[in-house]
Amino acid sequence: MSKLTIVIVAIVALLVGGFAGYYVERSRAINTLEQTKMAMQKEIDSAKMMLENNPSPTGAMAVEEVMMSKSGVVTDAKGMTLYTYDKDTTSQSTCYSTCAKNWPPYLVSGTAPSTMPAHLGTTKRTDGTVEYTWNNHPLYYYIGDKKAGDTTGDGVGGVWHVAK
Repeated sequence: MSKLTIVIVAIVALLVGGFAGYYVERSRAINTLEQTKMAMQKEIDSAKMMLENNPSPTGAMAVEEVMMSKSGVVTDAKGMTLYTYDKDTTSQSTCYSTCAKNWPPYLVSGTAPSTMPAHLGTTKRTDGTVEYTWNNHPLYYYIGDKKAGDTTGDGVGGVWHVAK
């Protein structure tokens, strides 16, 4: 065999090996993409099934933001207790300045849902923010509550009450 033939055979072998490696890597990438696609479809199917089995015709966004605990206490989605203030005799808040520092209003994040459960509503505060209401009473957090489930604000001053 001549030197030229050996060189040509070596070049052909390198090219064939290079193309084979390319196709192996390409096949692995396609396989990974297919597995990712299947996993994503599984998540989508799971979410669809959850929505079909738990419809929320009264406003899914509001239900996610305001919840009722097993004990009947109204909480936010993180389980933080919400309160009402006796001095709020209408849906308009009377808690501003120092009051609002100790009893932060429970504000709507983003746009208020167009439909909500029967007891849930909103009211516009004097600063233009929108606050959730429960049975037409503005809702507040209590600065003394440190974790979900705390109800340390219940009965404070005889005018603050856990929303139920």
